Amino acid sequence: MNSINSLAEQETKEFTFTWTNTLTYNLVFGKSKLDLLAGIESVSDNYSTFGAANTNFAIQDVNYFVLSAGSGAQTVNGFGTGFRLLSQFGKAFYEYADKYLASATIRRDGSSRFGTNNPYGIFPAFTIGWRINNEEFFKGVGSSASISNLKLRAGYGTVGNQTFQGSNIANSNAAASTLYAANYGTSSPAFPLWLNTGTAYDINGVNTGTLPSGFVQTQLGNPNLKWESTSETNIGLDFGFFNEKLFGSFDYFTRNTNNILIQPPIPGTVGEGQLEWVNGASKNTKGWEFSLGYHNRTASGFSYSVTFNGDHWVDKIT
Repeated sequence: MNSINSLAEQETKEFTFTWTNTLTYNLVFGKSKLDLLAGIESVSDNYSTFGAANTNFAIQDVNYFVLSAGSGAQTVNGFGTGFRLLSQFGKAFYEYADKYLASATIRRDGSSRFGTNNPYGIFPAFTIGWRINNEEFFKGVGSSASISNLKLRAGYGTVGNQTFQGSNIANSNAAASTLYAANYGTSSPAFPLWLNTGTAYDINGVNTGTLPSGFVQTQLGNPNLKWESTSETNIGLDFGFFNEKLFGSFDYFTRNTNNILIQPPIPGTVGEGQLEWVNGASKNTKGWEFSLGYHNRTASGFSYSVTFNGDHWVDKIT
């Protein structure tokens, strides 16, 4: 049983505003089809939290438990943070006779989470595809083998990442900044009064009264911090039989991740406040993915499907 009762209340607010504008253009000429898209997007995210607590309530009744009713030590806490994202993007898709497919995409993303020297990253991607089952030479073969879909495809693309592994939302938004904190601190009875772990300092040396508090550096800023990026090359095959009752795909891919966002440990001899977010290791991943499914409908109208998935990959820190 606690000797002193207490009440704590915490409130969190997050507001995300996304503003997107796109322009599309579609053109059909002969057996060709061309689709174009261009756009911009702005994201504003604001996060804040507030908390208050009090102790020593005269009556332990839920209807009496309001913060102002306590006569003990009152405490408050809270912080605010946020980030901004500005993107420009474009995409082009081309199709000829429903046989040959090609698309290209490019994005330019700028995030306030990164250093002033590298806020923007450019991420291109392109794919090509060949619907073999729509070729004249294949139609006889496909019909006799009940092949309803056979498409060969290949692609390459790069995507960016602005998520900092192992970091909370406040630290992610301020990852490129040098941070300071005021920590008044208290002395434990197990240690002498002069051994204070906070930022308060007894200027007069009397060990009494309210001590003035300074600031301590908790993180070293990095103006060169930039986007983590992952580039992937993929070759795949889509297939279907018996009017798509039996369907599946197989993909082989190789993926390279560069400039991984990490905060490596540092030796104590470097001094406090020197932890820094950096673009660290790179990683290579190779593997394959396979899926096979079957769906059907009975004469009574009952539909069912079964899907099998398998994959294998190997990660290597490069």
